[in-house]
Amino acid sequence: MPYLSIFNALLPLCMGALVSMWFSPLVAQDRAWLGVRVKEGIDADVRSGTSVGPKILEVEANSPAAVAGIKAGDVIVSMDGQLIFDGPELVEFIQQKRPGSTVLVRVRRDGSTWEINVLLGKRPSHASPSAKEYRVVGVASDDVLHLRASAGAASPIVTDIPHDATRLVSTGRTAKVGDDTWMEIVFEGSRGWVNAEYIMQSRSNDDQPVAREAPPAKPPTGRPSGTNMQKF
Repeated sequence: MPYLSIFNALLPLCMGALVSMWFSPLVAQDRAWLGVRVKEGIDADVRSGTSVGPKILEVEANSPAAVAGIKAGDVIVSMDGQLIFDGPELVEFIQQKRPGSTVLVRVRRDGSTWEINVLLGKRPSHASPSAKEYRVVGVASDDVLHLRASAGAASPIVTDIPHDATRLVSTGRTAKVGDDTWMEIVFEGSRGWVNAEYIMQSRSNDDQPVAREAPPAKPPTGRPSGTNMQKF
């Protein structure tokens, strides 16, 4: 029965493809959420004389960050031991996590270093990214947008960005080269410059919720008081 053998061989492959088609959209929507808005660029620690990560400007009430005890004014140093230097790196780190994941956030606060365990939540429909996100526009379907090492068309290509790519994260840096404006962005872990003519902001800052400073820290459900935060 050669036909039956072929059918048995192809069945697992077909089922795998169907499962992927059914669940991929669900996974894409299941994005982790921290609930902070950060300052673009890195911040200087005056006491230690060193540059650290992004400074938290706002913490959304009842967000995972607020519940864990993170406050406006904290400066993020690392997450799960990975150094975080700016807003785009923070966004990229959170995007790689799933709701329900616990991350160890190290922050600088009033000259001291704190380690805080944060249970990430699921991004609500009203939540906006903590850094500006862009999408590619004006690029033909059979073409790509070049991500370059520095501003200008003569700069070496870092990688190619698909014509329909989204979630390009701005670092906040721009440069003028001739008549063109170039913008530094992070895309899928690669950092570089693109001609701003070919990207458009995905969301407006006008739809960002008005956040308030976090309420007093409360230990997560099921955890004894005092185990969520450590000061060094």
